[in-house]
Amino acid sequence: MNALAITTTLLVGASAPGETYELVPAHSTIGFSARHVFGVVDGVFQKWSGTFWINHARPERSRVEILIDTASLDTDNDSRDDHLRSEDFFHVTEHPRARFVATTVRRQGPHRYAVSGRLTIRNVTSNVRLLLTTTDSVEGGRPHVRIKGQTTVDRRLVGLGYEAPWY
Repeated sequence: MNALAITTTLLVGASAPGETYELVPAHSTIGFSARHVFGVVDGVFQKWSGTFWINHARPERSRVEILIDTASLDTDNDSRDDHLRSEDFFHVTEHPRARFVATTVRRQGPHRYAVSGRLTIRNVTSNVRLLLTTTDSVEGGRPHVRIKGQTTVDRRLVGLGYEAPWY
């Protein structure tokens, strides 16, 4: 299978609704899962940043941008991580960042959103759609939103792996 599943669990906090939310890295993850001949490899990116401007009343006005340090990938296996950082996969020396920018946000129901956007990996941009669920809370007197979502990308189209076209 040539799919790369990207999952997110993010906690963001703001001083007031409709403002720019700050990521809470200690309670957030961006992970991935990919099948190969020996099974499934799961991993996370340890370093990334993002900006969220969430407008609950008018979600179409919301904005999201996430930057991922591709060298920070971690599958709990050093030799596999080194290989994933090589030119066979993420080629982190030439492509140190992956980037997601939302282009549309649509409410699908209470606390459910469809987010379409552009995901750039290895300088190749793909249109992706994430289905997100949100949970609102107040922590430390500040509003927070927990966001969970997932998308799947054909890794060959972004140059990841042996069967991938080379760009």
